[in-house]
Amino acid sequence: MRPDTIVFLGAGASAQDGAPTQRQVITEFRDYYNKRFSQKNKIIEDYFLKYFGIDLLNEKNDRFPTFEEMLGIIDLAISRNESFSGSNNTNPFIELKEQRLELIYLIGKTLERSLRRHTIYHDKMIGTLEQQEALDQTVFISTNYDILIDNAVSRYLRENQNSNGENWKSRLNYGVNVRDLDSKGDIKLSRTRLITILKLHGSLSWLYCTTCNILHISYDRKGGLQAIKRPTLCTNGSCNTRMYPIIIPPSYFKAMSNFHLLQIWKQAENYLKSSKRVIFCGYSLPEADIHIKYLLKRAEVNRKENDLKIYLFNKNPTRQGYSTDNSTFENYTRFFKRSTRIIDTKEPFSTFCERGVRFLEELDNRVE
Repeated sequence: MRPDTIVFLGAGASAQDGAPTQRQVITEFRDYYNKRFSQKNKIIEDYFLKYFGIDLLNEKNDRFPTFEEMLGIIDLAISRNESFSGSNNTNPFIELKEQRLELIYLIGKTLERSLRRHTIYHDKMIGTLEQQEALDQTVFISTNYDILIDNAVSRYLRENQNSNGENWKSRLNYGVNVRDLDSKGDIKLSRTRLITILKLHGSLSWLYCTTCNILHISYDRKGGLQAIKRPTLCTNGSCNTRMYPIIIPPSYFKAMSNFHLLQIWKQAENYLKSSKRVIFCGYSLPEADIHIKYLLKRAEVNRKENDLKIYLFNKNPTRQGYSTDNSTFENYTRFFKRSTRIIDTKEPFSTFCERGVRFLEELDNRVE
């Protein structure tokens, strides 16, 4: 039976398990770099000084560029095959790519430092859906490249392994063929029971070989992040090509040319078209995510039935970052068809984790 429920995870969902929001991550990034990062980075320091006139070691002002701005100008320059004057490298495109990798690495390290404790809500969500016999009918789509949802599902699968001795990794479906970075073997998906996670912007645990087009996954750890500093070679035969992380930052320009990401996005569209309900958790449908909007609109318009229900769990109990203000709700009502039913629960992600799909059924009964 095809899954009928989509849980769509935005940055606000990760924030409830300790991850900083996009607004907070830049402040924590600066604090981490100045106070805790043991090896200062000339590439990063030159980048901030050249493009924004910021002395990273002495800057006191909180008016830093956003993550979108920092990475967006690099992504756009690379895509247009253009560069900026004053390059310290004979090949300015190499410098741009180095700057991009270093920024991703430091942002990733900032996230890693915030997420060292055991997560609560993602694990609770998986347990609740399983208790309600809804887990098999749920697909998780995430815009986050942290591995909170990955780890929650991995823990559940390890603790509930099949009696036939089937590897728990074979029950975790990322929407594409993958290779286990640790065992160096291809993962053959189970034919019985799968849990699907579609990560639209890549992941800190993914590594990609540009020669073999093979996607390697380091389960339970951030192998993609580690490979920036410690080059990791492809494990396919004698290939030995250096692999790179697949991480698409939240910039206005998103390079969606990667073979694996294209497959993941297509699968996400197909699941969205056939689902009965989509549960948005910590996702405000921001202007920068035009690619996400295009995905959602294609799925909505190309549906066979006009029976889609959308539920919003966007409230942040700390009143920071994501909230259920009218502008967020209006983002949805303005964008989707009038026939699409949108319910703002005015609840945080944690409520869905604790009460699951039965809470949605209660809301439906109240409205009816």
